[in-house]
Parts: sequence; structure tokens; C-alpha cells
Amino acid sequence: FPTRRSSDLMNGVVCGAIVKAERSLVAAPEKEPVALGLKCVVDFRSRVVPPIGIAEGTNCYAAAYSRLVVNAASDPVDLGRRVVSQLNADVASGLVQQQIYHAFADLGRISAPVIFVTNVGELARFPLPDGLVVENFCGCMEVDDAPREQVRWALEGRGVQLGWASGYEVSSYDGQLIIGTRYPAGSFSMEEIDRLAAKIDALLRGVAETERDAS
Repeated sequence: FPTRRSSDLMNGVVCGAIVKAERSLVAAPEKEPVALGLKCVVDFRSRVVPPIGIAEGTNCYAAAYSRLVVNAASDPVDLGRRVVSQLNADVASGLVQQQIYHAFADLGRISAPVIFVTNVGELARFPLPDGLVVENFCGCMEVDDAPREQVRWALEGRGVQLGWASGYEVSSYDGQLIIGTRYPAGSFSMEEIDRLAAKIDALLRGVAETERDAS
């Protein structure tokens, strides 16, 4: 992607492509709008006053939520702008920083399957010995099903029905964008997972080509 895109908007475009790709597997007519939730992890250390230093605290993270209505005509760039706009507004209001106090309410107001995206950003190049080359970088997400099920029960106890959807880990290294995924057991077949990966790849390449042609 051209460097004139800010890192926030870049993250939004990736989220937009992921959400549109997931919509393509929903069993509904292509033109029918479908609501999907998006949960993004936010490092809020630099977003409070005074800022929290990197060694001054642990787990200084919260979640920003968006509710997106998506159909076959949705533009991943437009979806991305909406994600970034919502995230920035919620950070500016303090909603994200205080998210621990209203986590259940945030999930309840989405009222849609929630797709989880965490973007760790651009990783610094590793110092390497002569002759050793890093060709790819893969993150690892571990999820304990027990706490997740406890949250589901707590939400259902409050009358909130929530579907759990896919999780994505995004990063970049040495100019390469990397997207790792996890899916709830039995949610997709291998053919559907391959289609999802191909759809996300095609959408992002399409955005990059449009940007290149416009520059």
C-alpha cells in the first residue's frame, strides 16, 4: 500500500476486507445487508494523560467495537473508514480506556456475531547473522475456551444472545503484510477457509491496485 495511508486507516482497510470476506460466507442473498460485529484491540498507553511508559504497566489494552452492515456492494475502504472513525470517537470520549467497566454492555449493543482483529503493527527488523534470511513471520493466538464460555453464559444470563466468530492477528514485517487466523471448531469447512483467505487477499490486492493507479 502507498505510504500516504496512515497506519490507522491501513488497519481499517484490513478490517474492512476481513469483514466483507466473512460476509461472503453468510447464507443470505448477496444484496441483503447483514450486520457483523468487529472487536479491535487498542493499546491505550499513549492515549491517556499522562501517557503510560512501555515499562510502567502491563496489559494496557482495551477493545473497541464496531457494528457494520455489509453486503456484496460494500467497499472495504469505506468499511475501514467507518471502523477508524468509530474507534477514534470512542478513544476521544474515553469509552475505550474505560472499557473494562462496560464490557458486557459493549458486546450487547453489537447484537451480531463478533469478528476479533488484533493488529500488532509493524515489527522492527531483527538483527540476523550473515546468511540467515527471514522469509515470513507468523504470530500465535492462544484462546482458552473456558473463559469464553463463561462470558457467553454471563451474557445469556442478561438476555444477550451472541455468536462468536473468527479471530485474526495482523502484523507486518519487512514490507510484508501478514494475516493469521483462527476459527471456532466446526464453524467453517476447509474449502470455506480457503475461500475466505482468497477473498481477503483479492480484496486487499484490489485496494492496492486502485491506490497505485490513482497515485
